[in-house]
Amino acid sequence: MSIRQVALYAGVSGSYLSLLERQIVGTNGPTPKFLKKLSKPLDVPYELPMKAAGHYDDFISGVETVPVSFLPLLRFALLDDQEQFAERIGLSVAELRDLEASTELTAETVSMIFNSLFAKHLAFKASEKEMFFSGATNI
Repeated sequence: MSIRQVALYAGVSGSYLSLLERQIVGTNGPTPKFLKKLSKPLDVPYELPMKAAGHYDDFISGVETVPVSFLPLLRFALLDDQEQFAERIGLSVAELRDLEASTELTAETVSMIFNSLFAKHLAFKASEKEMFFSGATNI
């Protein structure tokens, strides 16, 4: 996506986003609220930009979290190595490593991971239903 597209989808200033990308912003950097807006259109867990901006310790104390690192267990259950699992949930290997190292993930991130794991399954079920019902009307 272009900066303009990200800004539009996130509902933020394109000029500020451009300054941020070029690292011309002030010493405080982006606020947690701004990062939250960016995480959705970029489809990245909110923890990742919060860690990168140095807000993570303040952030984690005020958010409902999952207190155990379940990602390695989930990856093991799926018999995936890190590369396979990262691809399966739409993250880079480095992003997955950051999340696996965390012992507290937000409920929102856990939900995002499960949604990406089951998106293909849900899409298949929807197309299967469509085929079933379209076949039934031809009888």
